[in-house]
Amino acid sequence: MKSIKTFFFLVFISSCGVISKIENNIIMEDPARRRIMDAVMELKSSQEINFTDINFFRLKGNGQITLGKKEYKTRLDFRIQEKGLQKLWLDISDPFIGMKLARLIINSNGLQAYANVVNKYVDIPISRIEELNIPVNTNDIVSVVQGNAIEWPENLLTANMDFTSEIWSLNFPVKRNKFHGEMTLRFSAEYDHQLLSQKIEFAKESVTMEINYQKNGSWNVQINSPQGDCQIKFSIRSKKTFEYLKFPFNIPSDYARIDF
Repeated sequence: MKSIKTFFFLVFISSCGVISKIENNIIMEDPARRRIMDAVMELKSSQEINFTDINFFRLKGNGQITLGKKEYKTRLDFRIQEKGLQKLWLDISDPFIGMKLARLIINSNGLQAYANVVNKYVDIPISRIEELNIPVNTNDIVSVVQGNAIEWPENLLTANMDFTSEIWSLNFPVKRNKFHGEMTLRFSAEYDHQLLSQKIEFAKESVTMEINYQKNGSWNVQINSPQGDCQIKFSIRSKKTFEYLKFPFNIPSDYARIDF
């Protein structure tokens, strides 16, 4: 009888230990996960507030485009429609005398562009872009220019976050059609939570796009892929918001089309 009592006593003690361990894990994990969820919502709300009252805005500055070993300096003029049908218009000019070199317009329907220096144009519908199996879409380009995150975690349970320092770092998996990758966002811990950098990486395809932002609105984009590397540096000169903004775009009739 004594041995039986001892057995049940040991089982009881062990069970208490297991229950205690489970409860301790719940106490440790749930608040941590809730803090991540709350922090992500705080970041998203901060970004939405930054663009709430903006319908249109225009950015002007100097650009430096590097393709492989070739480097081009330009003037860049961005016009963006934020609400409704997102739209981005870009005018590229000579950095010295301001001669118009090229112009493009991007929206959810696709991309159109023409270059005055070669008298050619492209007109790529979104369906064709999707066929090219490129893990970067037109909305990404708009988000990059306006300094907004191009992706947020679909499932917060898969996100990891470090908000213990002056920079909040958020990391989570992303899926683009057949592509599986990873996204890393870095924000300032200050109340406005400015986006400092974002990086999307598709390791299997060896494709990476990383964007770093400065407080004044300038940014730097680095794209690496098996097809080649590209870097775009934008040094901002002015940023203005408008209640209405025109997006002039008309492909000259004598320009030849380039097909992809």
